[in-house]
Amino acid sequence: MSKGTTSQDAPFGTLLGYAPGGVAIYSSDYSSLDLRDDDDAAFRSYIDDEYMGA
Repeated sequence: MSKGTTSQDAPFGTLLGYAPGGVAIYSSDYSSLDLRDDDDAAFRSYIDDEYMGA
């Protein structure tokens, strides 16, 4: 695992691929967040209108 940053880091929320079982994997590069989208709603995940959070 690398903690460094490269020019190839995907922006926050970018779909990176799928884990076994079809689980979507998204980028969590917080340094790429748009500060205008820093409210709680920006971090919520929905699938078919069903909330995927706790």
